[in-house]
Amino acid sequence: AARARIDASFDMRTASLAMPATSAFAGERVRDAQRYFVELYAAFASFAAEWTAVRIDRTRWNVVCVEHGGGAPRYEYMDGDSDAFATGACVLDSVFYVHDLDYHWYRRARPPPHHAA
Repeated sequence: AARARIDASFDMRTASLAMPATSAFAGERVRDAQRYFVELYAAFASFAAEWTAVRIDRTRWNVVCVEHGGGAPRYEYMDGDSDAFATGACVLDSVFYVHDLDYHWYRRARPPPHHAA
């Protein structure tokens, strides 16, 4: 099984509304780059052989870019400790801190019971 441990620190004093110079989005504001972000409106889970989802409503993101706070960050899943990425094939573009984000989680709709054939 792949591991996904993250060993990194971030310097909140670097919080910025501008994308860092090392980013593929350098020169853009975080809000402009945000159109490329993945925003989930549902949470997913797997129970035995069944997938389920819960719908989420959330407020607008209050998001800033932050930089690593020192040391060599380690992202196991992206650093080649999984079958998803070869060592060195994946690079973290930027790190975001999202705050004051309110969520409303809807109840999960129960699937119909399975009937034996």
